[in-house]
Amino acid sequence: MSDAPLQRLDQIERAMAAAGIASGPYRDVLERWRRHLHRYAELEKALLGHVWVTVSMSLVDVTLPEDPLQAGEIVAEKERKRLGLGRGEAGDVMTLLDREGLKVYRPPFPAAGPVEGIFLFDPEVGPALVVDGSLSPREGDFVFARLYAHYLVDNDPYAIRFARRESGPGANREDLRARAFAAAFLISREGLDKYLRAMGRGETAPITPDAVRQLALYFEVGPRSLLTRLLSLGRITSSEVPELLRSLEAEPLFPPAPPDMPALGERFIRLALEAHAREMLDRETLARYLETNEETAAALASEFRLDGSGKGGGPAGAGEGEAAGEGEDRGPAGGDGTETSATGEGEEP
Repeated sequence: MSDAPLQRLDQIERAMAAAGIASGPYRDVLERWRRHLHRYAELEKALLGHVWVTVSMSLVDVTLPEDPLQAGEIVAEKERKRLGLGRGEAGDVMTLLDREGLKVYRPPFPAAGPVEGIFLFDPEVGPALVVDGSLSPREGDFVFARLYAHYLVDNDPYAIRFARRESGPGANREDLRARAFAAAFLISREGLDKYLRAMGRGETAPITPDAVRQLALYFEVGPRSLLTRLLSLGRITSSEVPELLRSLEAEPLFPPAPPDMPALGERFIRLALEAHAREMLDRETLARYLETNEETAAALASEFRLDGSGKGGGPAGAGEGEAAGEGEDRGPAGGDGTETSATGEGEEP
């Protein structure tokens, strides 16, 4: 019997069973994700000649401490520096990872389910991250960052990873490190210290509910991200978390996820529009790829132009409307093959 890690798209249900997660409620969203990733790979083969696969090389020469909180902090600092994020907010993490060459997707998950995100590195499609689209964009940032930590660190070998809604007492070291990374990635230590000093709150000053709300607004993060960060830096204690969390949730600072929030990343949209512009996809199939109706797909296509170099340009926004339709796609035909490129090193095609 093989002990090889579960890492492929067709092994997600087995990985869920091994993790004690019932896969039945997730059947539809998993099929939707698989369909999207297969379309993504088809487009890359047709337009680029290969599936674009990124492998992180930023930690090759780094030895991380055993302590997951310290390790998460170190990785986050290095990654923020590599990406040039400075001391401020990280911004839209889905878009950031999309531009790093990872395949990102954000469809709504079943309500009240235990999973809010999945990471895998399928050899046929590369690194892929899916996050519950019913989360607010700020809470979604935290989950994307958690999954990104698994991509960066937990790669020997890669395996399917689940971001659970609650860590609980049985959380493993990898999950604790991912949470610590996410909080530190979204809120830099230097930026937080500087803002607290500007508020007149030294290292021993208590963090009040009003201060917490100001911090959340300044760094544009959700309650979990902020409280996890304050806790990891010793600015609050675990006994203070319930009251501070109630204050943040009593009057939400950011709007919830809109019902028509796009699930697709910008890069996939551009590839689909380019394939349509090159007459590799008809309008009906384009609409199916963009998970929208034909009218919206046609409007997006009308704004798209191929530039003089032959590379696609055009809008980066996603379509609106119904979820991906059923039926066989008349997708583009292309060659086989994959290419491995260090994240941030190879030129994005």
